Amino acid sequence: MLDDPISWQYKKTIALKSRLLEFNIQSFTVPVLHASMFIMFLGYVISGVISTDIIQHGTDYQILLFSKYVSFLPLIIISFLYVAVFDKIVLGFMYYIKTINDVVFKSINHADHKLWRKTGKDAPISSVILKFSIWLARQPRYIKFLIMYGLPLVFIIQHIFFFF
Repeated sequence: MLDDPISWQYKKTIALKSRLLEFNIQSFTVPVLHASMFIMFLGYVISGVISTDIIQHGTDYQILLFSKYVSFLPLIIISFLYVAVFDKIVLGFMYYIKTINDVVFKSINHADHKLWRKTGKDAPISSVILKFSIWLARQPRYIKFLIMYGLPLVFIIQHIFFFF
């Protein structure tokens, strides 16, 4: 088990791939990438807290010794987190994605039901989403890129310039 912790963690993470149907997740790379970004962020935050604590409360010798190795601290912490808890964080993000999918599905279903009672049309929101996804599948790659990355960028820029 601990002879080769990287391959041990890799096997544990790949074992989670069999649970994709249980969580109704189509791609295994999404929770893995989310977990990787979360571990990197957490590693930098923890190293920042440790660095601040040593600088504020350490002696001159500790600060001098620490200043030689401070650039390696995030790498050490991130490596430890990958080996220790990566599969648990991937599983947590799988639960998170499942919860978000369920909430979105239930809210669309609820809105469709309300509109159906009001107008008599069958699933107007779901049919618009289906037509948009079919239209998007027929578009070239650059149009998909613009829609997937351009629209969120427009909303972010609007939020930055108009809400501050």
